Amino acid sequence: MPVTLNDPAVRSALVEAPAGWKAGWWAGGSVVVVAAGLLLAIIGLARRIARQADEIAAALEGTHANTAPLFDLVHVNGHLDRIVAPSRGRR
Repeated sequence: MPVTLNDPAVRSALVEAPAGWKAGWWAGGSVVVVAAGLLLAIIGLARRIARQADEIAAALEGTHANTAPLFDLVHVNGHLDRIVAPSRGRR
């Protein structure tokens, strides 16, 4: 038996098919929009983290320059011990 457009089953399938396609397109489009939004948020956070990492590295370099003389104290103490050691024995 041939299928015709007058068949009620065919008519209901033709009427419901576009609604299903529209729902699918809306669902797919919303998934794409959400994924794009998340991707943009991740990129923004990564840029902010990179900027903060550069600032932290610059601060650490400044700290190194400011504390370098403290490490020279070890050498100064060693020299003072060599100078003072002979006089300790004389007491």
